[in-house]
Amino acid sequence: MLATAESSDGRIRARFSVSPPHPQLADTILLTLWIDADRTLQVETPVFGDTLGELGILETIEQSLATDTNRETKKIVLKTVPQKAGSLPIWPIHIRYTDRLTDQSATLVISESRINVASTVTPENASLEKIPTAYKLIDVNNRKTVWPFVVLGVLVVAGIMLFLLLRRRRTTPENASPLTAREIALKRLANLLEDRFHESDVKKFFVELTDIVRWYIEQVSSVHAPELTTEEFLRTISAHRSGLFTADVRERLRVFLEDADRVKFAKFQPTREEINAGFRHAEEVVMNFEHENR
Repeated sequence: MLATAESSDGRIRARFSVSPPHPQLADTILLTLWIDADRTLQVETPVFGDTLGELGILETIEQSLATDTNRETKKIVLKTVPQKAGSLPIWPIHIRYTDRLTDQSATLVISESRINVASTVTPENASLEKIPTAYKLIDVNNRKTVWPFVVLGVLVVAGIMLFLLLRRRRTTPENASPLTAREIALKRLANLLEDRFHESDVKKFFVELTDIVRWYIEQVSSVHAPELTTEEFLRTISAHRSGLFTADVRERLRVFLEDADRVKFAKFQPTREEINAGFRHAEEVVMNFEHENR
């Protein structure tokens, strides 16, 4: 089990697991997300792009499971491949849901987790010296049988060399620096553009855009941004005593979040210029927040 999350009233809970539990670089890793919710809640399936942290997503499989008359479970399986070995981050997963009775929306967040992916080949083992060749396995005096084995031996050795070369290219040193919150947020913004939701589903685009900014703010400050409404968030940063949130930063965040809320909750249809402006505001927050507060 990687991580779990549950709402304060227990009406929705989620858990996240990985298989195999000790993956290697050559494995296909299955990430399974279970979302169990009261039927009075309308749960939106999280949107995944081509990657989740350092894992490339090959396929997403979703299944609804009826557990009883009052609750329903969604099972989402992500088939992934690791991009490198080592301790890999899995980005936070935001599960948005709406109360069918009150029409109030909220977000359940599964915190960032990590998995350890082992390399199947180490540098000290990446040698061909101990590999027996075909010449040692055949009777060289029997010319009729020599050449087929020689060709087979050459092909085997060439295949092993190619495998080791590709493996080395995909494996990074264990002491490689982990990604910073800023780098992760910028990667998520780049992936969001590649998903092109700004063309097909502008509401999903702004939901993910604000989730990225809120997640980033939470990582670089003590404000639990993903769990707050826009009004609560703005009130919290105004009262924040650290001095991180200057008047200019607060105003920039207010404009960005309020404009996004119009799209997410008021069914406002933004123009292409307004979509571009929203993305630029998000990018500016990620690019400049830590710099402005050094």
